[in-house]
Amino acid sequence: MIAADIVRLIREPAISNAVYEVNQIDNKSVNLIFKIEENITLIPGVDFWNTVDDKLAYHFGINDFNFMGLGYSAGVFYRQNIHDGYGFIFGNPSFRKSKFGYMIIGQHNKTLEPIQQDEIETFYDYTNRSLELFVDYELSVKNKVTLGIGSNYENYSKNKRSDLSTIKNNFKTTKLIGKILFDHNRIQYDYYINEGFRNLSNLTVVLGKNINEENEFVSFENNFTYYKKNNKNGNWATRIKLGFSSNTPTPFPAFVIDNNQNIRGSGNLVQRGSAIWILNTEYRHTLIEKKWFVLQANSFLDIGGIREPGSPLNNLFKNKSIHNRAGLGVRLIHKYIFKAIIRIDYGLSFDNNPGGLVFGIGQYF
Repeated sequence: MIAADIVRLIREPAISNAVYEVNQIDNKSVNLIFKIEENITLIPGVDFWNTVDDKLAYHFGINDFNFMGLGYSAGVFYRQNIHDGYGFIFGNPSFRKSKFGYMIIGQHNKTLEPIQQDEIETFYDYTNRSLELFVDYELSVKNKVTLGIGSNYENYSKNKRSDLSTIKNNFKTTKLIGKILFDHNRIQYDYYINEGFRNLSNLTVVLGKNINEENEFVSFENNFTYYKKNNKNGNWATRIKLGFSSNTPTPFPAFVIDNNQNIRGSGNLVQRGSAIWILNTEYRHTLIEKKWFVLQANSFLDIGGIREPGSPLNNLFKNKSIHNRAGLGVRLIHKYIFKAIIRIDYGLSFDNNPGGLVFGIGQYF
């Protein structure tokens, strides 16, 4: 029971680390002492990247993971990615006797999306407004299930270049979203060092007309992460991502190859598809560690494939669908601020495509 409580405490955003000791009082009594180091939980979020037309995009946000000192999560963001975007998040992970939690997420995003058809490229303005409610239940300290429901308004409007014969220039729709997530978490956390594995599965069902006239959409995504501590200063981390969705020939499928999500150095929205596999593996090594500050270096390999919408499954493994990068990076870590990790990576390409720099907040995975 004590070990399970320690795991729960360390997973709390407001706690950076926790240990315990047991002192014998007499033959029938002991004194149990928890020693807890607190985190700063009011965190800014900053990201910069290139848009699809090589302009600067940015994201500014602020999140409090211990809002009002009660363990609530609250945050807002503003994003400029050619067009404006904004949103909010609010949740209580310990609603009704700590077994239940909830999260409400609302956002408005508008982006410029590149679409290719028969070697012709055009650009659409894509507007997305969504509101979602998630309720989770802790089955045990290692297992949690989450149910989500929401609504989504989408608007597609051709921005520039050629018309596409099979895709409408303008399209609007409203959809109903349902999600089931299962989280199996066996990771042991020691500040910024992780040990163990975690598997997170997500099944999504969307009801409502798509731009290709389909009335329902289903996707499944599974993320498996494994961490191994190597002596005092080393940490090996690996992520395997698999995703499958309805394989209809839509210009806006569920998965993308992207610099900020899965293949470092590849670029922004490189390729879209209806199925995806990704392998990210990296070795993180601590160079400097002071009382609150850590400097890490890391080397990484990212490789993955994506299936073009409507094509057979073996398209995932064809050369034109494979993307790979390897590179080096650094991490600037504050041990007592939740997720306060400045991440800088540079990915080198194995093919004729250029590499690129990735900058963000938090570990890549």
